[in-house]
Amino acid sequence: MAYQDAWRVCHPDFKRPFSSLEDACERTLLTSIMAMAISFPMFRSEERLLIEQALLQEERRALFEARAEIETRQKAGREAHAANLRMAAMAQAEQARAEMMARAPIRASALGSMGEQQEQEVNPDEMMNGWGNNTTQKDEKEPSEDFLNDEERENGDTEVGMKDENRLSPGARSS
Repeated sequence: MAYQDAWRVCHPDFKRPFSSLEDACERTLLTSIMAMAISFPMFRSEERLLIEQALLQEERRALFEARAEIETRQKAGREAHAANLRMAAMAQAEQARAEMMARAPIRASALGSMGEQQEQEVNPDEMMNGWGNNTTQKDEKEPSEDFLNDEERENGDTEVGMKDENRLSPGARSS
């Protein structure tokens, strides 16, 4: 129907005269409606609004697609970075394990021979000072962990010991 109306507006039948008032209204009504729609700014703004909405929807769709692509790339980058870190950690662990295996003795008998070698190795400076292989000498008295209370106990013990002696032997003062 809209196609027929548009065709009639674009191709008016001006060769044939109006047969009646109804025929005249029917032919001219479409032309006048279309002319009014073109000249009236409200219809133009509605058309612009529809076009702008279509463009806005297209821009939104493009924005969502771009955002999804960016997020996908970032996620892939993070996953690749995490994979690289895991690979580096595994390589470092393997290197540390290889170093540990290179340093560790292979057999128990090798451990015994290494122990003998360590005992025989002596620093020449220690030998000159007379301290070589002489590990039996220790301090006369090693301080305990609670070194602050050691003195108090000693002081307390001596005072308590003197008081006990004074109590037990009243004649000890005179002697």
